[in-house]
Amino acid sequence: MGGRQAGDAGEARARREDKLWDELVGPFYDITSVCRSLNVSPEVVRGMVQRGELLGLPLQGGEFIFPSRQFGVRVELLPGVPEVLAAMHASLDPWGSALWLFQPSPIEFDGLTAVEMMRAGRLEPVLAIAQELGRFWDS
Repeated sequence: MGGRQAGDAGEARARREDKLWDELVGPFYDITSVCRSLNVSPEVVRGMVQRGELLGLPLQGGEFIFPSRQFGVRVELLPGVPEVLAAMHASLDPWGSALWLFQPSPIEFDGLTAVEMMRAGRLEPVLAIAQELGRFWDS
C-alpha cells in the first residue's frame, strides 16, 4: 500500500535543502578525499577546521564536508584561505561563511566571489572585508 508516511515530507524538504546548498556553495569533498589530497590524517584535517585554516561544514553526526572551491586544481588549499577564514571567524558560522566566500558580491567585488578574487591574486580586498566581518561578529 503506497501513501505518504510521516517522514516523507521531511525527507523531501531535506533533499531540496541539500540541492540548494550544492548549488550555492558546492560541490563538496568528503574528509577522505581531503586527507588523501593534502596527505594528512583526519585528525589533522579536523584540527585545521577547528583552527580556522580550512572551511569544513558540519553535518549531523559530527562529520564535515568541504566546499571544493576553497581548493586549487590539485586540491591544494588556495593561498589566503586560512588568513581569510581566521579574519572572519568562519568557525562561528561556517555555512554563512561559505555563502560569503562562494556567492557573487555585486557591491564588494563587482559581481565576483571572494574566492574568485583570491584566485585572481586580489587577496587584500577580500582580507579587508573578512576582517570587517570578524569585527562585526565579535561585537
